[in-house]
Amino acid sequence: MGDIESAGELQARLEQVERENEELRGRLKGQPMGAVTVKPVAKKRGRSVFAVILIVIGAILAPVATVGARANTLLTDTDQFVATFGPLAKDPAVQKLVTDETVTLIKEQVDIPALTGSLIDGIADLGAPPRAVAAAKALKGPLNAGLSSLVDTTVSNVVSSDAFASTWDEALRLTHSQLLKTLQGDQNAALAIAGDGSLNLQLAPVLESLKKALVAQGIDFAAQIPAVDMQIPIAKDVSLTSVQLSYGVATALGQWLQWVSLGLLALGVLVAPRRRRALMGAATALAITTALLLIGFAVARSVLPIVTPLPNDAVEAVFAAVTDPIVHTAMAVITVAVLLVIVGWCTGPANLPTRLRALFGAGTARLREISDRYGVDTGAFGFWCERWHRVLRVIVAVGAGTLVLLIRPLTTGLVVWTLVGALVLLLLSDLLRRPNTAEPENDLEAGADITA
Repeated sequence: MGDIESAGELQARLEQVERENEELRGRLKGQPMGAVTVKPVAKKRGRSVFAVILIVIGAILAPVATVGARANTLLTDTDQFVATFGPLAKDPAVQKLVTDETVTLIKEQVDIPALTGSLIDGIADLGAPPRAVAAAKALKGPLNAGLSSLVDTTVSNVVSSDAFASTWDEALRLTHSQLLKTLQGDQNAALAIAGDGSLNLQLAPVLESLKKALVAQGIDFAAQIPAVDMQIPIAKDVSLTSVQLSYGVATALGQWLQWVSLGLLALGVLVAPRRRRALMGAATALAITTALLLIGFAVARSVLPIVTPLPNDAVEAVFAAVTDPIVHTAMAVITVAVLLVIVGWCTGPANLPTRLRALFGAGTARLREISDRYGVDTGAFGFWCERWHRVLRVIVAVGAGTLVLLIRPLTTGLVVWTLVGALVLLLLSDLLRRPNTAEPENDLEAGADITA
């Protein structure tokens, strides 16, 4: 049966070669080629150009969509905003920043030298002996320094305590709610973007918590600190109009732009005449644009301290909190893209991958022969695996890619073990299947070149 099929295929191939030779002879004699041969070539070329356009647009939109989705989440979801910046309460640089700003505000609101001066004047007014009054005046300097140091120490202890985290979260919620009202154009919002163009973090809850802690430490004058709108500037020279415009774009595009990007890439691969090559091209383009996004983050990290009044170490902490999820996603996308390029090369018609597939097919066929010899037969399950082996391979590949894309943080160990697990599953699926003996043993060698 196999010989008959081979002979038939050989006869069909010979007839095709003869037709092509006749066509070439006619062309050499000046005879025009038939429209039947011209139209498919033009159609194929048009499909290729259209596929390239779709893939390029999809690859360009991918990093924009990633950043837009993250911005949309942070701008519209208060809980996610708090979850992102809440851990900064444990960061030493942020704790120092909050401590310094709070101590400065307290000393601006409470004149400690004037307070101690009035205390000493009160002692003199009570008719104390001149020697006692002189001693009290001598203690004025140490008393000022002691009170100032006590305020510094108390504030620092409170900010570095575990209880500070809940107060910090409350401050974040206040900032986000006010910022959201400002971006939505609420005229009654307490501006998170000040008139001088600075974007501020509102810390009124932090100040109230610290006032209570100071009173509990015996510093009663802390109760006299008025309720002020304590703020820490995060960025300067911020245009309210530009920020509101960016907010509108992020909320409009952030939710669905990433799906548009993926849809364009997938459509470009499906439209292309040679899908395997198109898949490799799409993966390469996606890896390049995503790598450019990471380069942009690196540049922004170096420039950001110039445009914000925060200390550099605090800027690093805030920048990492915002961009780390995007960086992890970008690394996962690059990893999956590189794996797709490798898979596309391994299934291609080049000499080396063809030999590798042949060796793999011969090896698994030999192992199946050995297992059959010892009575280890997969039976009906093996025929089922043979029938659906291509689908099983797609499921393994999609599962491995999904695992890399979703699990965070992305580590080298995760990528390596996912790849190893996928290869093991592919090997098992090939060993368990029982192909028809009339067909080639290695389906990869027989027809794995995805060209349609």
